[in-house]
Amino acid sequence: MGIFRVVFFSLALCLFVVIFILSFPASFPRKDLKTGIKKIQLIFLTSIAYICIVLVIINNRLSIPEIYISIKIALLLIPAISCSIFSFFLYYPSIRFLVLSNIKDKKIIDALLVCLFRCAYSDTKGSKVALTELSDFYDKENAFVVQYGLSVYLDEYVNQAKDTPTYKPSITIIQCVFDRCSQVKHDIDIYTPVPYPNIGLVLSFMFSTFLTILIAIITAASG
Repeated sequence: MGIFRVVFFSLALCLFVVIFILSFPASFPRKDLKTGIKKIQLIFLTSIAYICIVLVIINNRLSIPEIYISIKIALLLIPAISCSIFSFFLYYPSIRFLVLSNIKDKKIIDALLVCLFRCAYSDTKGSKVALTELSDFYDKENAFVVQYGLSVYLDEYVNQAKDTPTYKPSITIIQCVFDRCSQVKHDIDIYTPVPYPNIGLVLSFMFSTFLTILIAIITAASG
């Protein structure tokens, strides 16, 4: 088998897997995570499709000396090349994107907890200033607040606090908001970046079955 065909089939296998991933419903804690992952997948899909087209044109129209290898070696190289391309150009960028997003979320929730602490336990003047900062934080990080389900809690906190002489809501509201924000921080701290949720086991089963069958074919042919 020619080396061009080996590369083409390797890329085609990656193409099939990416299309399979894109068609599978995915759930993420934040909408921007899902959007970012989809963008990486679409860039990878477009690039692989373009390279496949270029390889077909080169193979059909240009007379370029080609290296030929045995079919047994080719069958081993195709999944190896596919896994390498998939790992370096899709899985790694996806994991890196999720990790960086999680680091950003940690900074945001830590800043929110500091602001809430100052609102709840400063003197009247400090609580008033911190309450203004909390309102500004809400406006600046609105996507974060909404997607983690904190909008109801922070709205109630601000609404009650601004109508009191001390700029603090009741102890019950303070504790409720702290508990909810602490739970969000806990979820963020233990978050495991999984770029393909709900489909990991399917991909694992598919690749392991494919490799098992491939090895069986090669073993039978060698015998």
